[in-house]
Amino acid sequence: MPRPCRFALCPVGDTPESKRVYDALRAGSVPLLNSKFVPPPLGSWRSFSARIEYNRSSGGLLLPRASRLAALQRGVRQMRDAFTCDATRNERFREYLRRSLARVRDAAAGRAARSPAVQRGPAATAARRGGRHTAVA
Repeated sequence: MPRPCRFALCPVGDTPESKRVYDALRAGSVPLLNSKFVPPPLGSWRSFSARIEYNRSSGGLLLPRASRLAALQRGVRQMRDAFTCDATRNERFREYLRRSLARVRDAAAGRAARSPAVQRGPAATAARRGGRHTAVA
């Protein structure tokens, strides 16, 4: 994970989305996003990220002004936990896990109700294979 800093450049990777965005948020940095980045529908991205912009005459990077930086950093602190998969800190993720586990439990219960009782032991194994089991004395 990157060291904490005010900004983190987050260019796109193989896809329009990049892991660097989430690393920046976890580190408490304001992600600077490429114009091709397509944000997922989680929160107002304008409140905690900025677009990468360049000065046309010098070619240098244009960073948000100090007044905007303070608001962006507040936004990063507010949204940081929304982008973590830690169920102790992220209510949305905790609810997602609860619903997912309930679906798995219900599906497993449905399969168990439809399947015949499982018999165990050598006789049951032989019966499943279509053969006879004879005990050796």
